[in-house]
Amino acid sequence: MMTTSRLLPLAASVLLAAIGWTNSTSPTPVVYAPTDDTAAAAPQSASAKLHAPFDAILKEHVRDGLVDYKALGKDTDDLDAYIASLGRVDPARLARDDKMVFWINAYNAFTLRLILDNPKIDSIKDISAGKRWKAERWAVNGKKYSLDQIEHEILRPMGDARVHFALVCAALSCPDLAPEAYVAERLDEQLDRQGRVFVTNNKKGLRTYIDDGWFGGPTVEISAIFDWFEEDFVSSSTDIVDFVLPYASEADAAFMRKHRKDLDVEHFDYDWSLNLRSGDRVRH
Repeated sequence: MMTTSRLLPLAASVLLAAIGWTNSTSPTPVVYAPTDDTAAAAPQSASAKLHAPFDAILKEHVRDGLVDYKALGKDTDDLDAYIASLGRVDPARLARDDKMVFWINAYNAFTLRLILDNPKIDSIKDISAGKRWKAERWAVNGKKYSLDQIEHEILRPMGDARVHFALVCAALSCPDLAPEAYVAERLDEQLDRQGRVFVTNNKKGLRTYIDDGWFGGPTVEISAIFDWFEEDFVSSSTDIVDFVLPYASEADAAFMRKHRKDLDVEHFDYDWSLNLRSGDRVRH
């Protein structure tokens, strides 16, 4: 029987090989300063090192979920280098969380590059359909993928509906783009946080109110994402309200529990305008 002490190096070598490191390169561990100043510095994992350049890009160009496309478009070298590095990875050799992190970050990086490739647009839907979500142009391990394939054929089948809080299709009504890359070590925490950020946003995530109309009553209005992908959020014993409750504000959660039996569910109109910071046009 193989002991734990022998299994750990083996697992590490598999991950290193998947992202293009071998025993011959033996990189020196990188130490980073966490964004939380109260946290102790910790060595980066191989996966975190892979996504560190994207983390730096997001920290520099994303504020409150919105992107400074103008500044990002003036210097795309780091983004292009990161995208190229993704192409050298074999995701099939990654552990589950590393794989999910890889494809989430890839989807968001590819989407940023897509927007930069199409200056002067006001919405991702201004890009022709064949060059948008269905375009098989993103190379990973010798194969080209479309954004649709990444979302619907790879990530959704992994069975964690919270992935919808992390994928950002460059629209204002999408969940906010996180100002950091996803990492396997904190994936659960990051997805939960993004869920709370999204659902507590009463302009696009969730809001509760009493509809005074003729057929009105207690109402919860939620993102259209919960309608489009309802099958991912519900089960035979739960509904969409059950799913959003843990992420809702205290007041909204109390309202939904109070009116649970006669609660009407509506959906926000989806705003496909670009998720750009005010005044930060894509033009470059």
